[in-house]
Amino acid sequence: MATKRPHSEVHPSRREQVPGQEKKRKVNPHPHRKLERKANPINPIKSRIRSLNRLLQHKENLPADVRLNHERELKSCEWDLAQAESQQRKKDLIGKYHMVRFFERRKAERRLKKLERRAKEGETDLDEQIHEAKVDLNYSMYHPLDMVYSALWPTKGKKDEDGNEVEVEKQGDPDMWLVVEKCMEEGKLDALRNGKLLKSAPAQLDNDDSIGQKASNARAKKEKKNKKDKEKKAAQKPSKKADEDQTMGGQDEDEDSEGGFFE
Repeated sequence: MATKRPHSEVHPSRREQVPGQEKKRKVNPHPHRKLERKANPINPIKSRIRSLNRLLQHKENLPADVRLNHERELKSCEWDLAQAESQQRKKDLIGKYHMVRFFERRKAERRLKKLERRAKEGETDLDEQIHEAKVDLNYSMYHPLDMVYSALWPTKGKKDEDGNEVEVEKQGDPDMWLVVEKCMEEGKLDALRNGKLLKSAPAQLDNDDSIGQKASNARAKKEKKNKKDKEKKAAQKPSKKADEDQTMGGQDEDEDSEGGFFE
């Protein structure tokens, strides 16, 4: 009986027809791992709160000490849930408004440096503008991180008739702007940024008549200015239209006169 040829001597075109050992697949030293979602710390707390509520509602014959312990645990879990949700909201808002705050801080710094340079050159009556620029800078830096950030300057400015970009009016939250101004005087900017004055800030606006009056005055002043701008634009439009009508009328008269000459 003839000996079989080794598998390596078989022609490549016939190797698939010859039974032999299957080639072992090489093990990938760096396998692609699926990214696992991070565990949400809120879900276990919610699950525990539901369990405690069901336990306290459906089991009325619990011993007094056991019921008291469960009620204490329930209050503790509810407090932990509120803290976890607050931290998650703060994290989301920081990521959402990070770039807006960064660009506004840079813009406020440039404005403040420009005003200080003008003051050093001898220009007077800039104290109020410098103070407002400092408040604008602190507004962009120390606005509470766990609150929705109201931008001072929109991202895109308006354009005039010639197509040149016009600097838009400063906006933002006037109430929070006044809170920042007051925290500057009291040295509480860090506490405001970290949300420690979150409850006291609205209360100050309600209880402090001076702050409330300033806020209302600021809003009234802004509305009055916007109204004046609208009236000014409305007054300019008819004048342009009248000029166009006048020029068109002049052209018609010229045409009529020419027609009369050739008749």
